[in-house]
Amino acid sequence: MWMETKTEVEEASRSRASLSRRVLNTLLLCTGDMECLDEYMHDKSFVLQLGVWGLRGVTRVILANNPLSGALILAALYWASPWQGLLGTLGILVSTLTAVIMGQD
Repeated sequence: MWMETKTEVEEASRSRASLSRRVLNTLLLCTGDMECLDEYMHDKSFVLQLGVWGLRGVTRVILANNPLSGALILAALYWASPWQGLLGTLGILVSTLTAVIMGQD
């Protein structure tokens, strides 16, 4: 008969708890306004920053500020009609570049 010692059981429960905690922390990084993404993108190229700003601009229409939500909305536009998705992307780029040139937030 196979028996586990008390320390082996405690170690296994701790590793499961730490794994679930890491998964939860990773999921929480994707919620809210994703400040960690802003910190990460601070020293990246202008084109990458423009993409994140554009995705945030998409979600501001629905009073959110999450680039993942913007990517989902844009993907839904492309899924519904590729032409509307292309025009939406063009509108996002033009509006975001205009805001950058004017010095708006």
